[in-house]
Amino acid sequence: MNKSVFLPLFVAFFLILLAFNRLSTKREIANIIHGHIEWIKNTKKLRSDIYKKTRWINSTRWINRTRWINRTRWINRTRWIERTEISNTYHQCDWSPNDNKKCLVLVQNVVNNMQTRRILFLGDSTMIRLFKSIPHQEKNIIKTGRCDWLTKFGMKKSTIWIPPHKDAGPVLYGLKNNWCTDCSGCISHYYTGKGIANSYIAVEFAKDVEMQSELGKTTQESLVNFLKTQNKYELCVVNSGIHDQAIKGMSVQNYVSNVKSYLRLLSFVCPQIVWVETTYPKTDKYLQKKGKTQEWNVAVNKMIRLEFTEAYIIKVGEASKDWPHVDNVHLNATWYSELSRLFKFK
Repeated sequence: MNKSVFLPLFVAFFLILLAFNRLSTKREIANIIHGHIEWIKNTKKLRSDIYKKTRWINSTRWINRTRWINRTRWINRTRWIERTEISNTYHQCDWSPNDNKKCLVLVQNVVNNMQTRRILFLGDSTMIRLFKSIPHQEKNIIKTGRCDWLTKFGMKKSTIWIPPHKDAGPVLYGLKNNWCTDCSGCISHYYTGKGIANSYIAVEFAKDVEMQSELGKTTQESLVNFLKTQNKYELCVVNSGIHDQAIKGMSVQNYVSNVKSYLRLLSFVCPQIVWVETTYPKTDKYLQKKGKTQEWNVAVNKMIRLEFTEAYIIKVGEASKDWPHVDNVHLNATWYSELSRLFKFK
């Protein structure tokens, strides 16, 4: 007999003997016996269920605990390697017009992983100066002006234009003229065809509401949803920072958060991303400041190394400090010509 039911049987037998001495009818005795038999069956089933569940829980806990420990150790070790060795050494380079070699090797490694050399430049007027120094197509092109960005890209405007929060643009012309850019010289040049291509789309901020559409509440959301419908570009070269500094009260934390969200959106349409640091202004007389530029560059670089381990960083900030400027935020033609050599391929 199973030991697990021995005690219940003993108790039941004792109660039956006691009942014989007290009860007068067979029916009452039979009811007691039947009740105790059912109680024994239920007790046995309950014990069996508890045993099975306990064994399963213990087994599951052990399996989960083992997997969790092993996975945690493996993930932490892998992330540690990526964040220190790969990200810090292989995914960034210091660039200057007098020293192109390190960054040239880095970008060539990126391009070697591309099936087709299709590069999309995203940024403000500093980025379009870089783009213009690179050969690009003149047919099957979408060109946008200051206030027809959405129309030219085939997107419908949102029903109403909602002003930006304190951490987003626009701040000047685009704030007074809805669905227009702050930047006057940011003219998109987008190639719609297939094959090798270089294109530029005007995106001044890391986060702004200039181009609110039916597809997105921000310019960045509208951009990504547009690109999802187009021939894929395999590399996106990205920058923001100069216009972001014009946002009143903009903190480094908010800026980094905006860049992080922007890069996450781009990761849906850009298999590879190269982030180009923001160049220094000539003076501190205007909204852009040298100290803020340095602080923001350092903070964004750190975030990218930790959060986007597959992205690449071209560090141009230090070299731009003492390089000749043509105005407060734009450097001379030699700067962009030399920088463009990173993206020129035979």
